[in-house]
Amino acid sequence: MKNSLYVVLICLIGLFANCKSKKTKMVEGEKVEIADFLGLYEEAKLPLTIADSVFQQKNADTIPFSIFVQFVPDSVIAPLFHKSKPLFIPLSKVTVKSGETYLFSKAIAAAKKVVYVTVFDEKKKFAAAKPVIIADNDKATSAYVTMDTKSTLTTYSQQSQPDKEALYKRDVFIYNGSGGFTLILTESNGAQKKVEEIFNPIDTLPAKHKLAGDYIQNKKNFISFRDGRNASRMLFFVHFEKDDGTCKGELKGEAKVVSDKLIRFSETGSPCVIDFTFSGKNVTMKEVGGCGSYRDIKCFFEGSFTKKLVPVKKPTKAKK
Repeated sequence: MKNSLYVVLICLIGLFANCKSKKTKMVEGEKVEIADFLGLYEEAKLPLTIADSVFQQKNADTIPFSIFVQFVPDSVIAPLFHKSKPLFIPLSKVTVKSGETYLFSKAIAAAKKVVYVTVFDEKKKFAAAKPVIIADNDKATSAYVTMDTKSTLTTYSQQSQPDKEALYKRDVFIYNGSGGFTLILTESNGAQKKVEEIFNPIDTLPAKHKLAGDYIQNKKNFISFRDGRNASRMLFFVHFEKDDGTCKGELKGEAKVVSDKLIRFSETGSPCVIDFTFSGKNVTMKEVGGCGSYRDIKCFFEGSFTKKLVPVKKPTKAKK
């Protein structure tokens, strides 16, 4: 009898442990703790490979946009999804002993599909993010990302060509501990097609503040400022391309109006800080803290931009 009770007790303990560790489905708008969020991801063994075929797989576990952005800034998502609020699917988790945690997530909104890697530091604070696979409707294109035992990330894309050698590009990154990823190796045998429209997500918003407007160098290098929720806040969007488009950066966010000549962007849980200093019709942008999550490694958020003049509409004369 005692042995039977002992067996039952062990089974109950095991059942309780399984229930406690079982992932719970997140509900839109729910307030979630970081431990619960990380618990949605299955721990993976290295080396890890995720291919673009993952976009064809159906997943039971999902993370609503409102919950994902409780832990990852929405400015990470905006450059690719613009105004859309994608649904996230947890793919894999890699925890470095006494170090950072890497999360691989699939993001889907309409026809747009992306795999992101996000990094959380040893204190479980957001540190960096990067899109590692972007779905292409072209059947001739394939892509995958790998992570090896040294936490090195490799992205690989290939584009088949009729009667020609396939074009490929291979980039190798490491997390640099300063809010971004460092590109340590790149290989390519040709220029793969890159079609990415520069979309300004705040273009149509009100611009009544005296500092609001579009400040430009050219069509591929500009900053837009729009009215914030109050006089002390401003919305902004910046896009730049340097070195013939080989080094790019893009960021959408809300900044603080420090004075009539200075607007400053900073982000909770992120080292990224950018100062926008105004002088006459010009604004100078300077990256003060590490913003590697929003740009390529060899260029920074910097430079001077001139305010674009808005044509004054002539009043129409009333017909007699």
